[in-house]
Amino acid sequence: MIEHRELALLDQILEAARLGCRYVEGYEKADFIADKRTQQAVVLNIRVIGEIAVVLSRKHAEFVKEFANLPWHDMRNMRNRIAHGHHKLNLEAVGGTAHDSLPELARLLPSIIDAIERKASASGSGDLKSSI
Repeated sequence: MIEHRELALLDQILEAARLGCRYVEGYEKADFIADKRTQQAVVLNIRVIGEIAVVLSRKHAEFVKEFANLPWHDMRNMRNRIAHGHHKLNLEAVGGTAHDSLPELARLLPSIIDAIERKASASGSGDLKSSI
């Protein structure tokens, strides 16, 4: 059964993905490479996504298995690359993640969140978000 905490964490991933997308909207690769503030904002949000993916993978493994279509491994790996190799961070990889992977994640999550909420409503669990 889906817990309130899991849904709240998915909402946080969605928000971080949307913010990361917004920060690079209209940017070309060169714009991103030249803009330290945007780099830091994007890196922060990618790290937030990765940290949450780590928590879900460790504490809610069944949940992660249920939604195997999400790139859990990639989220954790990018977090590890940022957290443990920041002095040699590949900004082109970060920019590519922001341009390609974050929009895909932001596209996938709303339907998953909606499905979880519908399932909770049908089972009588009510609105999971409002009870968090």
